[in-house]
Amino acid sequence: MRDDQIAFLIEAGAVLGGSAGSSEKAQEILAGLRKVVPFAASSLSTFHGFDVDHKSLVNIDYPAHVLDHLDSWFVRNDPAYEHMRKVNNRPLRWRDTPFPYRETFSAQEVFLPAGFTEGVTVCLYNRLGVYTGNLHISTDDARHPADSDVAVLVAMQSMLGGLVDRTRSFPPPVWEVDDAVNTVCFYPGPVIEGVPGRPIGPHLAEGSPLVRMLLARYARQQLPQRFWWHSGGGVLHAITTTRWDDRVLVLEEAAEPPFGLSVRELEVLTLLVDGRTNVQVATALLISPKTVAKHVERVLHKMDVRSRTEAAVRAQRAGLVLLSE
Repeated sequence: MRDDQIAFLIEAGAVLGGSAGSSEKAQEILAGLRKVVPFAASSLSTFHGFDVDHKSLVNIDYPAHVLDHLDSWFVRNDPAYEHMRKVNNRPLRWRDTPFPYRETFSAQEVFLPAGFTEGVTVCLYNRLGVYTGNLHISTDDARHPADSDVAVLVAMQSMLGGLVDRTRSFPPPVWEVDDAVNTVCFYPGPVIEGVPGRPIGPHLAEGSPLVRMLLARYARQQLPQRFWWHSGGGVLHAITTTRWDDRVLVLEEAAEPPFGLSVRELEVLTLLVDGRTNVQVATALLISPKTVAKHVERVLHKMDVRSRTEAAVRAQRAGLVLLSE
């Protein structure tokens, strides 16, 4: 690495530690990068998580159609990008790919017609190793980026990974649970997005029955912090919601409810929390009052409480309610 490139990395570190906003920092760093790694165009994009599309934080001289390609088709289908995400995350120039990159769709239909003859994408990662976005560089001189430039770009992977990391503002619950717990965020609009590095799972996919129910309650501001949801076939899911600012973080996982309660017993308990009598519970569940009484008796026994009121209070405090639309 050359002396001017080392000096740039030190300066970039100082910029990252400053008080400016993310876009301002990114703009300043890319302007400095251009002096030591000559490029014709560059962009810095952040990963949104819910799908594979990205959003550009800063764009320097990419035409709109090229930028749109980089933030959508490229991250879905480009073989070089797929190789870096799944095989080896080291930045790849066109000439570094294990296949003739100039023959690919991106090169033939987008980059070459736009006047670019070489390029490199740098996949970015935060300090936890979670993928957070991309740095794209395109040149109109096939000699660049040079070998010494690649070393600078490798250093950029973690330096810029934190800058575009959309997970920095997420509250602690997103990092304190098992990696298998499914996670999404709701924003005003409403907009649904995943959390980078976290699975979404089928039940938090856009348009699913659970998401429809969550959105309806979110819009009515009737979204409890903890509750249960039945996906069918006796499978129950523990749902946790955390509000911060105007957003809501949703965690979901299949689980067994406390006290060994069944789906039907959880349904009965939910209606007790709502203050329903046995007759009203029977009407709601289309069963007889005598059957309701048996369920209530089993609920009290399993929860080790002496009255339906005590069971309802305990259930409400513990989030032992079964919600549906």
